[in-house]
Amino acid sequence: MSTYVDPTAKFSFNDLEAPSYLRDYLNYLAVIENFTDNTISSYYIQVRIFLRFIKCRVDGGEITRERLEQTSIADIPFSVIELITTDDIYDYLAFAGTELHNEAAARSMKLTVLRSFFGYLVRVARTLPQDVTYDIVTPKKDHPMPRYLALDEAYKVLDTVDGPYAARDYCILLLLLSCGMRVSELVKIDLNDIQDDKLRLQGKGRKERFVYLNDACVDAIVAYLKERLAYPKIADKNALFISRNKGSRMSVRRVQQIVEKALKDAGLAGKGLSTHKLRHTAATLMYQTGAANVLELKEILGHASVSTTELYTHVDDEQLRQAMKQSPFADATRA
Repeated sequence: MSTYVDPTAKFSFNDLEAPSYLRDYLNYLAVIENFTDNTISSYYIQVRIFLRFIKCRVDGGEITRERLEQTSIADIPFSVIELITTDDIYDYLAFAGTELHNEAAARSMKLTVLRSFFGYLVRVARTLPQDVTYDIVTPKKDHPMPRYLALDEAYKVLDTVDGPYAARDYCILLLLLSCGMRVSELVKIDLNDIQDDKLRLQGKGRKERFVYLNDACVDAIVAYLKERLAYPKIADKNALFISRNKGSRMSVRRVQQIVEKALKDAGLAGKGLSTHKLRHTAATLMYQTGAANVLELKEILGHASVSTTELYTHVDDEQLRQAMKQSPFADATRA
């Protein structure tokens, strides 16, 4: 068992289809890297797919999706890992594209996980002499313009809210649209995270940040808390958003359902919109209206780098037109 095991960690390593060196890696992610349970689970799944591919390759024969799904990695000895080459990585990424139908972004994510795994084996566990992913070229990703709501569409979504949980659902939608928080951050909010107009959020890697609430958000929270008092049962007393019947903390999936219903009621279903697009919307509208610049948005959204934030900052045609009209050469004439 790894020396990194944390008995208080939420992620369960019991009954994993994983050899000891993979378990050690996952423990490292949990305790040293402080990854969230969802991220650890995602990394585990990606490494498992790769090791299934490697095992099938060692055993010989045609490698198919169906064969991968039926292959166990529990008994792969570390001696197999020691023989993996850069060519194996490239072949796996090619397989992911042709057989698993992974786009460039998905293949890039797979490579990110493998770099983490082999980097751990080389630099932390020191059980491998070199990193076979070091010189791998990252698959070039397309960068389609992310979909987001126009301001009138966002208001239409807010206006659709009704029913017995209207105050709660309206508050959820308004916080997502105003603060640009992730749904996973929203469901973790406790009552004591709210201090007047200041809200504490727990983001990726359990990193904390503070965002400020506008008057509309404060009013929406106050109205919801009044509604919350009438709930017949409150099992999780410290959770801000709870289910009406069970009184337990709301799940990510339940919030997604609320958003999906609001989008449908607003006539916006089937347009490539999702709960995460409300985060895009919050960032884009704050940027377009001049409410926040890129550096300020970076802090609000909890991004590690400005380059990530820039993916959320779109300008519309009118902004581009006005920018050109305000060029220092806009009044230039030929002498």
